[in-house]
Amino acid sequence: MAGLSESLLEREPKRRRLEDELAEWGWRDYARCALCFGRRPEAAEVSQSERQALQELRDRHCNLPFAPASAETDKQLCAIWNAAYPEERIQEADNSRRWRRLGFQSDTPRTDVRSGRFPLDQFHYFALTYPERLQHMSKQALDLDYPLAISCFNLSHMVVVYFDLYDSETVSPVAGAHQAG
Repeated sequence: MAGLSESLLEREPKRRRLEDELAEWGWRDYARCALCFGRRPEAAEVSQSERQALQELRDRHCNLPFAPASAETDKQLCAIWNAAYPEERIQEADNSRRWRRLGFQSDTPRTDVRSGRFPLDQFHYFALTYPERLQHMSKQALDLDYPLAISCFNLSHMVVVYFDLYDSETVSPVAGAHQAG
């Protein structure tokens, strides 16, 4: 196969995904589970639409690269800030100590997004969908000196790692954490 590097040809195939494992459960697996839990596991049945949903998450959401200098990133950061602190609206996500109040680790919020665009998209969705809850949580987090933004990013990352939704290798924020399946 001309044009492909040897390293690409020699690399190991991607490990099997959760939905592949569950789709192949046989009667013995269901019997073992029934003995342990008293019933057949409904979660073990992965429908075609669920497989498609997992693939859509991988293709359209979880593996998008983060573009720190993009206008979209600036809009998302402004929207998150404005939802959390509507009395202190901003028009530009410039570097400032204000970001620490929202739970970023530095004055430069873009440097805290380290695992692709998905965690920022999740935090943005939360901010727009539940602004009052975000306001309450950001005040609580500030009082407790709790890094809310970073925690939200880490939770999103952990869920994506747990359900094996990244196409590339990644490190879990929790050492030794298991994946589904």
